[in-house]
Amino acid sequence: MTRFSIPLIGFFSIVALFTGLDMAMVIAMVWSSMKVTGSTLTLGLVLCISTAAPFALEQWARHRGRARPPNLARLMLIRIGGFALVWLGAGAGMSGLLTGFIAMALVVGMLDYFTVSTLEAHNTGLVLAGQCSSEQAARAMQTAVQIGAFAGAFLGGWALDRWDMPQVLSWVSALAAVSALALITLPRPVRAAAGTAAPGAPAAVRQPGLPPGAWMVLWSLGMVGFHIGAFNSLVPIVFHQLRDWTASDFGMVSGLAGIGAFLAAVLPLSRWPWPLFLLATLLADAAIVLGHAVDMALAGAFVLGFSINFLRIRFRRVLIELANDQDAADRLAARSAFFYLMLQAAAPLLLATLTSSSLWGSRSAPALMLLTALGLLAVSAGSVATRTPHPTHPEPLKDVS
Repeated sequence: MTRFSIPLIGFFSIVALFTGLDMAMVIAMVWSSMKVTGSTLTLGLVLCISTAAPFALEQWARHRGRARPPNLARLMLIRIGGFALVWLGAGAGMSGLLTGFIAMALVVGMLDYFTVSTLEAHNTGLVLAGQCSSEQAARAMQTAVQIGAFAGAFLGGWALDRWDMPQVLSWVSALAAVSALALITLPRPVRAAAGTAAPGAPAAVRQPGLPPGAWMVLWSLGMVGFHIGAFNSLVPIVFHQLRDWTASDFGMVSGLAGIGAFLAAVLPLSRWPWPLFLLATLLADAAIVLGHAVDMALAGAFVLGFSINFLRIRFRRVLIELANDQDAADRLAARSAFFYLMLQAAAPLLLATLTSSSLWGSRSAPALMLLTALGLLAVSAGSVATRTPHPTHPEPLKDVS
């Protein structure tokens, strides 16, 4: 089994650090949205725009031959500059104004997109360089993300209980800007030339589009993000308005989902049949939104977190293995970040509208949750025919420590 080198451990530690700080920032922005607009709809719309804008700009630049490949040095400059703007805006009291909040949320959304796409591309580059296998890269990446998300959610909630909104935004943005300097500690990545396969792999012909089968996997990953957004939007409606359960019940459900997700990231499950987890997701959703016992919802939440994270790791691994050179890795990383972030932000926007009193009402929440699970199942079933090109990737180094 491959042992991770110090640079690899450093990279995944930085992934966890960035994810944690970004999650704390999102928690603060959600509370800011509730304070300024009275709902999270504005934040969802802004995050959709902030994801679509840089993605569209990058695709236009690529079409014109002016695209710059994502790299860690560029990400460092983007994060320092972007979070410095957020820090200045928070210090100037812009977070309490609608226009200021929208401007800051746009910056945060763009930073999230650039961070996710760059780190995903670099992670695939590690596999192309033979420093780890696709399974190890996907699992380590998701473990780092999971740890960071837990820590960031705790940090954000803890800070909001003690300081006011501008102070929290100032502190988190300052930490995020300074922490970007940690990227200096990583060695300069070796980028394979476009159209050049990894060492020891057969020669690859550069394709102008995406590798065969990539679109279905991208949509599947996007639907995982949509499902997470739906859970965060619809389960509180079911608990509060339909079941009259407490906020602590929802907290326990969210916590067990997180524990299940973490276990899926660290346990060796690569040989398990992944369609089984699609069915488990549907059944877990049914237990949460249709059951009338809290214990049933708690069990369903654990299974749901486990299944959803297993699927996310599986789709991430497939995308890594579909990239036969660094150019393909960059394109897949940009699109996977776009699909995942866009659909995750769009879910609260769409579902809050559908469950409003002017349309289907809160009683439609359970049906919408199950429809979301069915949509994930239907889209993901289309990727079952995707066969990952294992021969195009070298064996991981036996000892890179």
